[in-house]
Amino acid sequence: MLKLLPLLLISSVSFAGSASILKMADDIPKDQQTLIQSDLNRLAGMSFVVSDEKFSKVLDFNGPVRSDTMLGWLSERIKYVVRSDFAVAKAAYIENERYEYQNPRILPTLPDNVKPVDEASVADDKKVMTVMTNIGGVLYIAGKQMGSLLGLNIPGIGKVPSTSPRVGILQIGPGLFAARRGDKVGDPQSIDASLNRLGTLFHEARHSDGNGANVGMLHIACPAGHAYAGYAACDFSLNGSYSVGGHAIKVLGESCTSCTVSQKEALRLRYLDSFSRVISEIPDKNASSQEKYLKVMADSCEIFRRNKVEIPKEIDCKKIDAQIAGAKHQTIKAQYLDSKPEGFVEKRR
Repeated sequence: MLKLLPLLLISSVSFAGSASILKMADDIPKDQQTLIQSDLNRLAGMSFVVSDEKFSKVLDFNGPVRSDTMLGWLSERIKYVVRSDFAVAKAAYIENERYEYQNPRILPTLPDNVKPVDEASVADDKKVMTVMTNIGGVLYIAGKQMGSLLGLNIPGIGKVPSTSPRVGILQIGPGLFAARRGDKVGDPQSIDASLNRLGTLFHEARHSDGNGANVGMLHIACPAGHAYAGYAACDFSLNGSYSVGGHAIKVLGESCTSCTVSQKEALRLRYLDSFSRVISEIPDKNASSQEKYLKVMADSCEIFRRNKVEIPKEIDCKKIDAQIAGAKHQTIKAQYLDSKPEGFVEKRR
């Protein structure tokens, strides 16, 4: 199991004033349990209706966005929470050594050579912190790689097999309760800190989705020039975790009637940060290879011209010049990924 840990570097509902959608490991500090539950209760107690077609499309449902529909969306995707120092390798077990997975041998591509921080990360001038990790989705991918069904033994809850990325096991990160405002740590009980944590839950919930090559809806490494360059803290999709979390914080912040001006601004900066991590287009690798070939041919044409050598009939230098000019700008644009989860999705009782 220790060899599988590098994967961690990238993944009954009551709405009458309280929202009990999460089962928390009994060794999580009580104050942390209280804060997380109060966040969900806050969402349950909010009253708003937002007709945002883009957010609805990102969430994959029709109709207006309300607090109850947002809680329902979360409840389908997140179910358990473990503490920040939960030892995944020790708690993991094999439920079934030979398990028949949906879409066998089709796995997501993991980013190479990334800096060792992932998920809903936040940064200041000195470091990047992990806020939360969807270890259930990671465990599902690891089991699929092995061909065995894996599970986790969670304190106070028991054994939970990862039959789908929607198993929904979240691990608290060191940054979850560090409510940062610029270079200062704010009050984790403040309303803007609470809404930020809710945005993190939405972010992590999206990692419970996806199938085939999209399973886990994993991040990519942020490109050169980005504020998080080299970290696996960006998305190349229009409905990934950073889109979901960003839209959630935007809706919650704009619907917050008790937030101060400075709190609303802090929330605005947070959702803008999330949206900045959605990479809209990347260079087409195939086009880059073609460009290199055309460049070699163009250099050959230049040598022919410079030395006043007759250009072979099979080489059309004018056409090559035109092709290389076009190839420089070829990119692949981000799309909405198929977020339907694979595997056996256990229905909430």
